[in-house]
Amino acid sequence: EHGDAQPMIINFPNLNPIVTARGTVAFKAMVDGDTATCEISAEALQAFGATTNQPHDLLTAFVSGKCTIHDVARKLYPHTAGRWLLVSTNFESNSN
Repeated sequence: EHGDAQPMIINFPNLNPIVTARGTVAFKAMVDGDTATCEISAEALQAFGATTNQPHDLLTAFVSGKCTIHDVARKLYPHTAGRWLLVSTNFESNSN
């Protein structure tokens, strides 16, 4: 039996996301019980209504797109090396 055959359990605790110094929105995830941080770029948040890079706009867009953002984050998690960062191209295939 392979230990990695189990699907990872990824949950997103309902904590407030934060805007980082890099201009991304960072939010917490629990991956198999360990805390991880995922980020989404300001550019990707334009798909959810962000019209500027102001923190208020980014956070409002994040909240409105949260379900989709979490779904995409779940799909991408095991494949991202180092930083877990969602960019606009990660959402393009979702729009059809």
